[in-house]
Amino acid sequence: MLAWSPDTTHANRISSGYWYPAQSIEGFSLTHFSGRGVVCLKDIPFMPTIRSVTASPGTNFSQFALAFSHRNEQASPGYYCVRADNGIEAELTVSTRAGIAQFRFPAKSTAR
Repeated sequence: MLAWSPDTTHANRISSGYWYPAQSIEGFSLTHFSGRGVVCLKDIPFMPTIRSVTASPGTNFSQFALAFSHRNEQASPGYYCVRADNGIEAELTVSTRAGIAQFRFPAKSTAR
């Protein structure tokens, strides 16, 4: 019922979820609907940032995307963790009907 995961696909025009060759994350969504070709998928992504929010993240994905390296990812069924290049860490886990996300921000940064 839940599929917490990073969304890497908007800039690549892939229609669902996570695309391994991507090098930036554009949000973390709870569900993903695959196969219809709708880029946004009607998901509401969560996007941690330390930047000032002066534009809509929904229409300015590139301003808020988190650059990351696959060296800083961990994934297994029901679990995902990544440390972005800017120091933000996201940890996601799910069970059949519940999901939890934890976002950690660098010390002395403004969490948004």
